[in-house]
Amino acid sequence: MPPVIKIWGILSGPIAVEDDEYPDDCNHLLICKAEVDGKMEQVHYWFDELEDANEWVSHFSKSIDPLELDYGDIYDA
Repeated sequence: MPPVIKIWGILSGPIAVEDDEYPDDCNHLLICKAEVDGKMEQVHYWFDELEDANEWVSHFSKSIDPLELDYGDIYDA
């Protein structure tokens, strides 16, 4: 069964980044509270577009339900 990461909330962001040390085409960062393999962790999620990051912010401003992300075998936070 592929791992599912549950995002429980946004700790910080969206943060605009303009530095070469960040991933290519990733201009906005959300720092999130996530459940990975049953353990709570702080994870970083990168977004190319501000609107995409704001969709997550909007979700948590209206709901306490987690976002569930299915990464198959490629989780690397």
